[in-house]
Amino acid sequence: MEENMNIKQLKSKTMLGTVALVSAFSFASTNADANTYNYAVDVDYLASAEEIAQAHPASNTFPLGQCTWGVKEMATWAGNWWGNGGDWAASAASADYTVGTQPRVGSIVCWTDGSYGHVAYVTAVDPVTNKIQVLESNYAGHQWIDNYRGWFDPQNTVTPGVVSYIYPN
Repeated sequence: MEENMNIKQLKSKTMLGTVALVSAFSFASTNADANTYNYAVDVDYLASAEEIAQAHPASNTFPLGQCTWGVKEMATWAGNWWGNGGDWAASAASADYTVGTQPRVGSIVCWTDGSYGHVAYVTAVDPVTNKIQVLESNYAGHQWIDNYRGWFDPQNTVTPGVVSYIYPN
């Protein structure tokens, strides 16, 4: 692998579905242009799905690249059998996690809208506007973990549904 490979090149490799990017992310900012990335990525290595499964056989039971998989990678405290994204808040409440309506850094945001719902990991909250930033996978079909949206209003969705947050115990 080339020593100074940029993030777009790495992402194009992960899109093939045969490798996953295993790295530590350091997000500085996101430009409004969705094709411009202003964050540093400290890449440890590229791992195949098989290598990840062998290294972490029971740590993440969700399908590789899906939103549930991405959140479980960041919030290892989340349950392994919580279902689709739209099921997570109810599953977490059943497992004695606190579920609420206020965003907090380190919480999991859950949307019930759409066919399966969606989940993401909250990385920043603007207390004045309640806008958030998240890391998520399978947003707009992108099956790697990233901050795709920058600051956004989590209540502003196309289809009706409930937005809730799961807080770590």
